[in-house]
Amino acid sequence: NFSFGKKHGFGKWITTDGGGYIGEYKDNKRHGKGKVIFSDGGYIEADHISGSIVGNVVYRLNNDVVYRGPMRNGTWEGVGTVETKYGIYRGQFVEGKQKGIGSWTRKGACPKISANQRCIMKMAGEFRDNALVDGAILHSDGYKYQGKVSYSSDGRILLGVNQTRDRTY
Repeated sequence: NFSFGKKHGFGKWITTDGGGYIGEYKDNKRHGKGKVIFSDGGYIEADHISGSIVGNVVYRLNNDVVYRGPMRNGTWEGVGTVETKYGIYRGQFVEGKQKGIGSWTRKGACPKISANQRCIMKMAGEFRDNALVDGAILHSDGYKYQGKVSYSSDGRILLGVNQTRDRTY
């Protein structure tokens, strides 16, 4: 729809590479409910005011990562949820990263691992730069760790000696 030569009302704009926007316009800008579509198959469903995304969104990346929560200045900001094929994180985001209080829970069974490794089923506590830095980790065999968390250079979690067989979490 057009009003005085400008997009106005519900409309659809698709680029040659498959990206675009489907939703409401006002004065030639995205305004109201709409879906921004990326050429790789990802999308953002959101409310728009004068071309800017406002409030909570559903943001699906092409690799099956789905974020639900607020966006500010084009990045995840506030309390939200990220779901991947491996698990679900619920908690705080700052500048698009897990930062603050949150929890991560594995989806499905643990992958096969070597005998001297444990599979993490749940983590909760303080996250910084998408990693748990202080909190609790529950393993599939019932072991629980509580305290500070550090990481090896290859990204493996290194724990102290505070593991217990306490299954309460």
